[in-house]
Amino acid sequence: MFSLVAIACSALSTNPPVWVNGSAVLANGTVAIPVGVYVMFGPTTGFPHLGGGSRGPTDAELDILAASTHVHGVGLHISWSDLQPTANSEISAASIASLAARLDHACELQGRVDCPHIFPKLYMSELPDWAFSDPSWSTLPSPGVPAVRQNKLLRNMTVISYVDPASTAVSNISHVPVATDAAYHDILHDLFGCIARWVGDYDPSGTRVSMLHAVGPAMTSVQMRIPDGLEEFFPNQGADLLGLGWSKEKHIQAWTSTITSIMTDSATAHVTSTRCWVFDYTNLPVPSDPQKNPRLGLTVADQTRVPNALRRVHPRSSLAVVTKTESLRVDNGMDRRDALSNCSWAPAHPRRHSDFRYELLNQSTQSPYALLAATPFRHGWETYAPLQRPGLGSGRTNIPSMYPLGELLQNALWRDLDRAAPVLPQQTLFVEVWSQEVLHPGDCIARGWTPCACVNGSVLQTAMHTWDTQLRAAFQHSE
Repeated sequence: MFSLVAIACSALSTNPPVWVNGSAVLANGTVAIPVGVYVMFGPTTGFPHLGGGSRGPTDAELDILAASTHVHGVGLHISWSDLQPTANSEISAASIASLAARLDHACELQGRVDCPHIFPKLYMSELPDWAFSDPSWSTLPSPGVPAVRQNKLLRNMTVISYVDPASTAVSNISHVPVATDAAYHDILHDLFGCIARWVGDYDPSGTRVSMLHAVGPAMTSVQMRIPDGLEEFFPNQGADLLGLGWSKEKHIQAWTSTITSIMTDSATAHVTSTRCWVFDYTNLPVPSDPQKNPRLGLTVADQTRVPNALRRVHPRSSLAVVTKTESLRVDNGMDRRDALSNCSWAPAHPRRHSDFRYELLNQSTQSPYALLAATPFRHGWETYAPLQRPGLGSGRTNIPSMYPLGELLQNALWRDLDRAAPVLPQQTLFVEVWSQEVLHPGDCIARGWTPCACVNGSVLQTAMHTWDTQLRAAFQHSE
């Protein structure tokens, strides 16, 4: 694994991007990508875990975004329902087009010429609501027993329905697509094709959409991991427990073949060939004791087969592939104010499994952090949780914490985090934060969160500005 990190660092550091007015051209023939802080939200249906409830941003919120000059991109989380709101409707990019037009208008009103770029990401972790009108889905499986079912409204796509035995509430019922299912692959082609065609119509010159999230057969989020609650049914080695023709190797092969097929489709090549592609690593290590915990584990080398396949087929060059992960956090994985009544900080506990810096410095085969940090110019980070609502504020003490903010910023900036004063910059391309950090930086108390769980809005905005400035300075750093 060390060789993967060493190769990434040496090969890419000798191919620095071209810096153009705050943006970077990573490969000849690709468009320039803004460097710095990005914000995440959905176009219409939204994502409750990103803040704002089950809706997209309002015009007033887009005005705030347009005025936030430290934000250079929008990680647009696009659901299946965003593209196909009803069973009888055609797949359409109307919701994305509307959001883009509203954002452009907000930037015009603010007089902002460097309007935040749109970074479209297709999230398949939730099936559209209309899928549940299939009569064969009128009954639920027994709690704790996954049911393999086909859905006629989804082109007979194979879906695993699972009821959490701890709770039969609707929110604890999951319906999961299967990574190896051919019908699912066809649907992904069509959904991504819709997004790519819209990009070609909206932004033929590449001044508004500079990156495309590579689309693979995800069973949760946009990553290769297995959904929570189903891990035991997808072993790291051995039998196909659900009779799906699934195995770890077939899972990886399905990702490799599907993601390269979608991204090189000739029908959308006029768009995909000029944009950089992004692959999202998951942090899903192989269990230390496979006998006791046989669930699927993906090493960094396992996952790297997928972006390496993308590097081989990108029409411009391997330099046009970017990698990221969603797990940026502070050093001790959990909220360090847990059980503290005076809001003071508990010290970090080094060498814990959940310690970000320890994983980056010492677990390069299991965690993608070291590889990302050693991939200059061509990697990004996404914060694991909202900066405004860590464990104490949400009632959950096991949420990875984003505090203190200084530590969080450092972890996205430096490679040599074992030094008291790091000097080797990661040269990070972008960092994605959640919507409320930008759209509602000052309403923490108003939402009813406890004072310990809040950061003053002006303090948070200052921190975001600082982070953006430091990211852009480090990106241009010459060793």
